[in-house]
Amino acid sequence: MIDTSFDIVHWIFWKNLLFWSVNIIAIISLFISVSYSYSNKTKTTFPAICLYVLLFILVGNYPIEWGLHTDREHYAIYFLEFFYNKQQIDYSQSEVGYQIIQYILSRFLTVKQFFLALTFIYLTNYYIAIKKIVKREIYWLFLIVTLSMGFISYNLNTIRAGLAISFMILGLSLYKSKLKLAICLIIAVSIHTSTIIPSTIIGICYFFNKTSLYIKLWFLSIILSLIGGEYFNELFSGLSEDSRTDYLTTENSHYNSGFRIDFIIYSLVPLIIGWLYIAKYNYKDRFYSILYNSYILTNIFWILVIRASYSDRFAYLSWCLIPFILGYPLLTRKMNLKENYWLSLIILGEVLFRFII
Repeated sequence: MIDTSFDIVHWIFWKNLLFWSVNIIAIISLFISVSYSYSNKTKTTFPAICLYVLLFILVGNYPIEWGLHTDREHYAIYFLEFFYNKQQIDYSQSEVGYQIIQYILSRFLTVKQFFLALTFIYLTNYYIAIKKIVKREIYWLFLIVTLSMGFISYNLNTIRAGLAISFMILGLSLYKSKLKLAICLIIAVSIHTSTIIPSTIIGICYFFNKTSLYIKLWFLSIILSLIGGEYFNELFSGLSEDSRTDYLTTENSHYNSGFRIDFIIYSLVPLIIGWLYIAKYNYKDRFYSILYNSYILTNIFWILVIRASYSDRFAYLSWCLIPFILGYPLLTRKMNLKENYWLSLIILGEVLFRFII
């Protein structure tokens, strides 16, 4: 029998434990990063593994909010339908990948173990990707990713989208192999169809490196959204029968929708910093070109539908790339910069942002 009781005291304790554990580690790392000295012999694998284990324990064991109608509870209920054989895999569904994962895990795991397994997959995809990308400076990039907006919540609540995005990130790290990249992107789309947007754009940017053009299109998209935002909502909502496209045309009184200047500014910051890396510091890197260009074009899609309810879920399809855009060039040490100070500023900004939101 599944225990569906909810202890709010335990939930508050666990929520604060997760929040403060991550922030304390970030603050300690902030002071270390100020005087951090890079060496070709330096490896940060051990602290990275420690951070991985901490997140696995605290996020994977996060309490299920039974009776509160949260996303996490809904995922639990859907899993239990497979667990009790009330649900079977529907291969006609576009998101059959997630159903297959649920079905397989439901054969030998409880609902609590199911969330642990999803956390394992989510964190492992990111860890492998980060290790592939930076090799030695694993901890610092993993920390920047962990502190970024949405990373933890996309493994607590918006779990399916987060799982899909983790496969997308893994695919990006394997960009040298077109086959491996394609397989990861296909898996991502089979878990959550919204990732077809960044997946398609990654394919475009893989072959067309037109950064200056993409930046111009980004600024143009703001004007187009101001002029005809409702038109784009209607246009894109008609491209899919997926229920999530209802966000584009349905108003929600509990969501602060509209033309979000704050979100625009948030999206502009990595665009400017990335351009400074490329233009001012002459940063040239094949992976970074694909990454940066994919961010710009995916963010353009969100800007065009910015008035939609829950448009931040479309925005996160590009925002998930921000920590890589900010941190990766610094950790590859290819620019004439005091990388540790810039790294400190990024960590400080993320910590302050976590307290503000």
